Amino acid sequence: MVIAMISENEKVVLIIEVMQGYPEAGSGNTLKCLKWKYDVCQYTFIDEETGEKHKVFLRGLLKGFDILMELAIRGKYKNCNFPNGMMDAGNWDGLDTDALVQCAIFGDVIYG
Repeated sequence: MVIAMISENEKVVLIIEVMQGYPEAGSGNTLKCLKWKYDVCQYTFIDEETGEKHKVFLRGLLKGFDILMELAIRGKYKNCNFPNGMMDAGNWDGLDTDALVQCAIFGDVIYG
């Protein structure tokens, strides 16, 4: 399994890098980032469909990463260069990062 071959440290570095652009890049998504603390990888989102607020921390994003990669490997998430180019932050766009956040919050990609 591809995910098992990726160290937790590699995932942390990637997640921190891709999340730093999310508040701005995700402005058109259903999940809007209201607050963020890059230094501790903490984000607060509002779901514009339901009005619910969600706090997301690094641990949740790590879990979301594994879920998203499983979806990509099974062909249920198709965007960018996933899963082959997933460890290059330059291959991630706003849709990919939004999918990561959705997996962290909902355990699946439910929007888009």
